[in-house]
Amino acid sequence: KRKFTFLVISNTKINYPALIFGIGSALLSGFVILFMILQLIWEIKHGMAHASSSTKRYQKRAVFSLIMQGTVPNVIFVFPSVSMLSLFLYTMAAGAEEAARNQSGT
Repeated sequence: KRKFTFLVISNTKINYPALIFGIGSALLSGFVILFMILQLIWEIKHGMAHASSSTKRYQKRAVFSLIMQGTVPNVIFVFPSVSMLSLFLYTMAAGAEEAARNQSGT
């Protein structure tokens, strides 16, 4: 059984400020979350040197929980934003190539 997928690209004028703000804010949020996750990992590896073993064990569980809570929004923000950005850049490159082809033909 075949499944069809369509990619619809509009010929209307693109609202560049809205596009840049949307993609940029999602990427910024994702990078902030990623930075916090990296801080948590660093803290669990280097900041608990003199703590007891039970404290370290509970701290690892808490950090794992926080990492999972940060990973889900990061995936939701970053993956669609990167997809939109790469699609936008690809269509810009294809449009520039087509414009150059049309210009050289005249």
